[in-house]
Amino acid sequence: MIGYGAWIVVQGETVAIVVIVFGVLSIVNGWSDMKILRMGPVTGKERIAQQLSHMLGAMIATITAFSAINAPKVVGHEPGLLLIVWLAPTLIFSSLMGRWEMKIPEGTSRKGMAS
Repeated sequence: MIGYGAWIVVQGETVAIVVIVFGVLSIVNGWSDMKILRMGPVTGKERIAQQLSHMLGAMIATITAFSAINAPKVVGHEPGLLLIVWLAPTLIFSSLMGRWEMKIPEGTSRKGMAS
């Protein structure tokens, strides 16, 4: 995904930056999930917090998809505006999700994981 996005950017499509950003996010999220899987089963409050984080991620994806499909009807096909429409939900809601995750009680982190 990252390579394809880079190839499209070289072709002159600035909106392809979205593909690169989402490719990087996919790798980061996948790596995080792999670390958690290697540590064994998740239980209790941590399991609930992890599930809520994934649900919030799905919500961000849904809002992004809705915005991306409907935005051209409102803002036209201006590449700069479309780039903002594609990335704004991710930037806004990911920062809110990060703040929420910092407020999760201390007792939910597992050995070897940063809280």
